[in-house]
Amino acid sequence: MKNLTKIPLADRVFLERVRQYFGSAFGNVIAALFGVFLIALVLHSAKISDEILGLWVTSAVIFSIIVALIESRFKRITLTVAKARQWVTVRMFSGVLVGMTYGISPFLFPDDVAIHHEMFIFIILSAMISVSSTGYSVMPIYYLILNGVTMVPLTIYLFIRPDSFHNILLATAILWQVFVLAKALKASKSTINAIILNEQLVDEIEEHKRTKEQLKRLATHDALTGLPNRELLMDRLDVMAKKSNRSKNSFAVMFLDLDGFKGINDTHGHKAGDLLLQEVARRLKELARESDTVVRLGGDEFILACSDIKDTQLETSTLAQRFVDSLAIPVLLPCGISVQVSASIGIAIYPDDSSSVDDLLIAADEAMYRVKVDGKNSFAYASESA
Repeated sequence: MKNLTKIPLADRVFLERVRQYFGSAFGNVIAALFGVFLIALVLHSAKISDEILGLWVTSAVIFSIIVALIESRFKRITLTVAKARQWVTVRMFSGVLVGMTYGISPFLFPDDVAIHHEMFIFIILSAMISVSSTGYSVMPIYYLILNGVTMVPLTIYLFIRPDSFHNILLATAILWQVFVLAKALKASKSTINAIILNEQLVDEIEEHKRTKEQLKRLATHDALTGLPNRELLMDRLDVMAKKSNRSKNSFAVMFLDLDGFKGINDTHGHKAGDLLLQEVARRLKELARESDTVVRLGGDEFILACSDIKDTQLETSTLAQRFVDSLAIPVLLPCGISVQVSASIGIAIYPDDSSSVDDLLIAADEAMYRVKVDGKNSFAYASESA
């Protein structure tokens, strides 16, 4: 699922309304042409001239085809809010052109037109608005404009014919528009509210997923540095041990403790200490290989699990010396304080030093404490304790 919740709710609702507003190109052009056909039959039976009828039909057909082309093209674009506004404007304009050809049709009647022709036109135009208000409920402005270019001209046409029968049709047309448009606007409000509720539900689901992922990460990662914690370390070490047993390759565990960290915490405060730990974590991740795992156990203690070690002395010594050299470089904290620590590292090799993951960690820890005793800022192997 695309992360749509980065888009503001109002914009997502608008985009969904636009998607629903643009329907089937084929269905829309067929509906428009069917209306043209029915009105053309009424105009022809009312004995209007072939030239006027031909011009009217040609215009209506061209405008209907334009609607279909716009609908077809819309399906191939990458929709954004800016593009959506442009396409809605273009689509409304093309639809209004079709509606205008419908709306002017009563004025094409000759003066002696029979009343039943006018009634047929009233039925066709009112049906068009009914269908539009249903099919385009997500965009009420559209069917209101359509009513303005179709039923309003018909209402004017009936108004300027002041006889009792036309007055009855006039009253019917006005009441019909008030009733149908009021119902349509109410239905549109419900439809749009349903879209809003659906998008809000999407937000809630995404928020639930994010919370679930955050809780899962908090269970396996250190909150301060973002590094894996002890729980994830043990899982990784179990996997490394099983892989090592199959491939006969070794892996190393480096137990790293910072020298002088407590003094920095006591002198500059815990905030400075936290910033320093974050910088240490960054440096360790930067130097570690892609296949290695850098873990913060807590406080100023870190573990580096180095997989697939072939030349144990060369590879681990090179990597450990890089860590020692990097961490000895002073750190300028964001608060403007320059601090410096060093690192004592104990190294244990699987399975040479132990075939038990727990014992391997103990062996690395003990090797690290020997470095502390011998002067710090260096590394030592568990095998050297003998």
